[in-house]
Amino acid sequence: MVMYSDFLKKQGTTYAKDFHPGKWLDHFEPDETVDKRYNIVLKYPQEVTDEIEKFSNALCEIIPSCTKFSGRNCHTTVVVFRGEEQNTKIPEPEKKIIKKLKEVAKDALMTLENKKIEIYLGKMLIKPTSAILSGYPDNKFIKLLNKLEERNDSFLRFRFAWGAHITTARFHKHEKDHNKITRALKLVDKFKIFKNITIEDVVITKFEINSKEYKVIEEYTLP
Repeated sequence: MVMYSDFLKKQGTTYAKDFHPGKWLDHFEPDETVDKRYNIVLKYPQEVTDEIEKFSNALCEIIPSCTKFSGRNCHTTVVVFRGEEQNTKIPEPEKKIIKKLKEVAKDALMTLENKKIEIYLGKMLIKPTSAILSGYPDNKFIKLLNKLEERNDSFLRFRFAWGAHITTARFHKHEKDHNKITRALKLVDKFKIFKNITIEDVVITKFEINSKEYKVIEEYTLP
């Protein structure tokens, strides 16, 4: 079971250790994440997704070798199905996977008693391989994690989220151009939301990441 305070502490440590506000970095480097997988994710209202899409497009204009995240694909991951088997083909029939994920996710959502999850969105952060928008969840997010953990088994083998952030870009080539990096960091430094956001939907997504885009192949919205 994950304790709320422990989750926030671990997330805060990762933000501070691995990411930085848009003040300094001297290079970008490839993120090796190129795969197909299934997630259970939280989706955001349009007021947030429009801003994320604008940021992602602007960053990728400066650094062309980055993955764009459209507003439709803006999300916070809760769990990844068989996360430790990224880059390998999932052998089970797709219908079986989706059926199981729907069953488990719907059961987990029952514990929230129809109460909406809220996430406080803060600053944009960056590291050499990617950019994220920092997020700070309420305790209902942790309840959802814990319920999913109870249903975890040898078929699902969930990998659980380390934080409630939104990934906004991934880099796929080495970049050391000082002018481009300075412009990118200024863009990161300007972006912030500083607002509690009520989650619109909990969604099961099948998606792929490649060197050009994060692409949702299918999406299943849960009641």
